[in-house]
Amino acid sequence: MTWSLKYIRLKALILFCGLLLACIAYSQEPSYENYGREELSGLTIYDQLMSSDEIMYIATSDGVFAYNSIKFQEFKVPKGVKGKSFFDLKENDKNQIFCSNLNGQFFKINGDSLQLFHELSDTMVASFNHYEVVKEGMIINSYPPILVDWEGTVVSKLKSYFFSHLSNDFISRETIGNCDSIEFKVYSNKKYNDPALYSTTIPHQECLIGFFYHAECLYLSNKCLGNICKLNIRTNEFTTFFNAPSFGQGILLDNQQYWAKSSLNGVFEFDINDTTQYQHYYKDFYISPQENSLHGIFLGSDGNGIYQVKNKFLHTFPELNSHYNFRGIIKGPNNRYVIYTRDEVFLLSEKFLLHKIFKSKDLISHVLYAKHSGKLLISSSNKLHIYTAISDTSVLLSKSIHSPNIKSLFEIDYDTFIFSGSGEIGKLNINDDISDKNYLKRVRASCCLKHNDCLYFGTYHGLLEYTEGKNKPNVIKYNGNNIFATKLFTFQNRIIIYSKEYGILQLYKGEVAPMKEIGIESEKIQDIYFNAPYLSITTKKMLVIHDLRLNKQVKFAESNGLNSLNIRSILIDNKILYLVTDKGLQRIPLSKLTLNDSIPHIRINNIFLNDSLISRRNNQFKYWQNKLSFEIVGNAYGKQKNTFYKYKLEGLSSKWYTKKYYDNVIKYQSLPPGKYRLRIIIVYKDREGKEIHYAFYISPPFWQAWWFYVLIVIIAMLTALLIYRVYSLRKIQKIELDNQINKLKLQAIQSQMNPHFIFNAINAIQESVLYDKRKKTYQHINKFSKLVRLTLNFSNEELISLQEELELLELYLELEKIRFPEDFEFEINIQANIDLQIPPMLIQPLVENAILHGLFHKKGVKQLKIKIEEKEQLLITVEDNGVGRKASTVINQRRKKAFEKSFATNAVEDRLMLLKQNYDENMIGVEYIDLFDNKKIPSGTLVLLRLPLIQDF
Repeated sequence: MTWSLKYIRLKALILFCGLLLACIAYSQEPSYENYGREELSGLTIYDQLMSSDEIMYIATSDGVFAYNSIKFQEFKVPKGVKGKSFFDLKENDKNQIFCSNLNGQFFKINGDSLQLFHELSDTMVASFNHYEVVKEGMIINSYPPILVDWEGTVVSKLKSYFFSHLSNDFISRETIGNCDSIEFKVYSNKKYNDPALYSTTIPHQECLIGFFYHAECLYLSNKCLGNICKLNIRTNEFTTFFNAPSFGQGILLDNQQYWAKSSLNGVFEFDINDTTQYQHYYKDFYISPQENSLHGIFLGSDGNGIYQVKNKFLHTFPELNSHYNFRGIIKGPNNRYVIYTRDEVFLLSEKFLLHKIFKSKDLISHVLYAKHSGKLLISSSNKLHIYTAISDTSVLLSKSIHSPNIKSLFEIDYDTFIFSGSGEIGKLNINDDISDKNYLKRVRASCCLKHNDCLYFGTYHGLLEYTEGKNKPNVIKYNGNNIFATKLFTFQNRIIIYSKEYGILQLYKGEVAPMKEIGIESEKIQDIYFNAPYLSITTKKMLVIHDLRLNKQVKFAESNGLNSLNIRSILIDNKILYLVTDKGLQRIPLSKLTLNDSIPHIRINNIFLNDSLISRRNNQFKYWQNKLSFEIVGNAYGKQKNTFYKYKLEGLSSKWYTKKYYDNVIKYQSLPPGKYRLRIIIVYKDREGKEIHYAFYISPPFWQAWWFYVLIVIIAMLTALLIYRVYSLRKIQKIELDNQINKLKLQAIQSQMNPHFIFNAINAIQESVLYDKRKKTYQHINKFSKLVRLTLNFSNEELISLQEELELLELYLELEKIRFPEDFEFEINIQANIDLQIPPMLIQPLVENAILHGLFHKKGVKQLKIKIEEKEQLLITVEDNGVGRKASTVINQRRKKAFEKSFATNAVEDRLMLLKQNYDENMIGVEYIDLFDNKKIPSGTLVLLRLPLIQDF
């Protein structure tokens, strides 16, 4: 034997011994889900109670809380409370919840507060033990025991102490004689006043405390001796179970397994029919257990809230999972399992001892147990490590093969494997170290299977069937398309295929067909695992385990205790399910995979009307009581993620709306009067539960009542009569106004066509005829006739354009110029939109007044300037260089003409007064301004006329 061979064997022996010592035992305990870690942080939970309406009440070291599977509520504590630690939550047949403290005070939960129900005297507080609820009231086990009715009044004193944990019967305990013995009696259905069903007497033991009664047996804990005893009430048989810490009240599961809290941390489980052993779970924290058959087990902790155990047979490994991030698990030899991380491989024994057998600096790409040869193959870095001599606690490294391309391995025969590398598939015999890298070129397999002397490869080129001796593989297709298989299994002479495109298929007798019995759509499947005859399918919502032999399924989700849906590996062995997820390892017997997948129930917990809490019996509201909020609660403990509501309010909308389970308040504001019906349906995993509803009526306001409509009709008739009367009066006024306007228009015509003006115009025409001035005669007659025609036309219009008014004004001035042929000049300056509208013949009277009273008495050149400007209003100025108003008045008096306002001035002012009735009066007016020269001698008059801007639309 060479030194090199000795060295190799010595190295292997040292490695073997080292790995033998590298083992750790890890405890397992039922999986749980945590609630209230923040809300109940730092509080010790002493008791929990699931009420008949499925609200969980929690008594803690600092108050009492309620949890409705959505949120926590803390109850207000009244003044005078002697300590804020509460215990013993109980419910009576009136659905009232009670609790107590260590200072002899008893409380009833009323609304959002604790209400003091009864208080023991100071002499009774020291002897107070606990209390029980009966139909008549509350039995308080103090010295002496007393019965308190539901009004909080003591009605009688009792002889015995009573307890009834886990039973509908009452157990009484009474010391006999000089404390020589203890008598126990059983009263049927808590009827403590009736004769006892059974009674028995045992020698007195001071530390003996009963903690539950079941099947005619009383179970007791001896604090002094530290053991558990069982007393058969009928046979008087007294049996000692086992030495254990002092037990307290707990829960009985399946009438067999008892979970008890104790003076130590954690919870103790023992079989009431087995007197030999017990299990100790959750050793790291204080536990107060409480069971609900529908939702599993609830455990109160010390500072970490509530733990819900959905299935006590579903075990997890908290220490193990906290230390290692497992990637997969496979079946190993001798009923052992191989479990591995990214860089470590372990053997896991039946007693869950963990033995490290491999450690790599690089990523482990594949772990395979070869069933034919009993060898363990681990591919890491550039080597394939082969282990033999596998025992319960260790393995022996046989050899390492340089294998840079191996990414995955598939066993096809004794010591013969197919490996997949970078762009090729090879065949490897680990005994001969012979690798055929040219087995299939330029192909990489994600899965491989040997079936009936053929090899099947799932590749990026499709599903390939390869037969030895043939040059080319056969491509198997489905409906003419390639199948990109990622998993291949064989079962009962058929091949099970999984591809992301087509889901789960089967190849049987050369035909590919879907496995319709699975009943899961391809796009919902994330991965599959196979441990004959169980096909495990993972989806985003659940794990489905399908028994191909019996064609039965069981569905498993987070609501059933699964710690995560991010599943990395599944192994089913001896009907035990092992799951590796991103949160660690879980284990459960398939026979115990009894799932509570029922649809949760919901109810309307509170109704708020205009932000005030009301009773559900109230359903008739006033019109102004139209803001409603509905608080919905349910019993979806552990099912919240897969649960939501859908609802609609009939009478308002026919559309269904949805809300997440935690978003449990439905609000409506400003609802109109009418009849309504709120319908709410809970939906769990796409299944609808029982519908709840609430009908209510919002009455209309008084102005929508029948008598109000009659009153409205009467008022409407009177209003119509009044409107008709007003309309008639306004019509008469309008007629009068129209008459007045017509009169003013006539006056304007008269002003326009005054006799003096007509006389002068006719004389001018006559003079033209006498002197044979035919052309001028024709022009004068034409202008005169046109003036008359326009004057008559405009007299029927309320408004004319500025252009039309200026046309009429220019005709008038040209005719007036006949009277002053040599020395009369006029100028019209327009700086405005000529399409603006003005009342007809409104400027002409002002021009006439300027000529008659100003220019007529003027010697020399007579000038008249008319300027029109458009600003915020229409400004019209008429300026003359006449003698002025004062001189004109003196001349008229000398001629014995009494001074009075001219006819033209009165006509303009009257028309402006009428115009103010329809337009802003601040925009309408006329001003007369006397003009003077530098020597203060009158040099004329300026008239400013202001009119609104009236557009022609």
